[in-house]
Amino acid sequence: MHEKKPAISNTKTPDLSKMKAVVIDFKTVIYIEQGANAEEARQRYATRGEYYSKALIKPKAVVVK
Repeated sequence: MHEKKPAISNTKTPDLSKMKAVVIDFKTVIYIEQGANAEEARQRYATRGEYYSKALIKPKAVVVK
């Protein structure tokens, strides 16, 4: 039979009680360090996918006959 592997618990999760909650919209909350700027965090969250979407999605070339 197969042996069951032990659960990996080497990862450390951040203590959310020591972080500040920033509300992005009604269903999204991110956590930042206590001294960090909330407006900057909102802006960074809003623009996080721009680099990947521009780099991965290339516009199709228009062919004129």
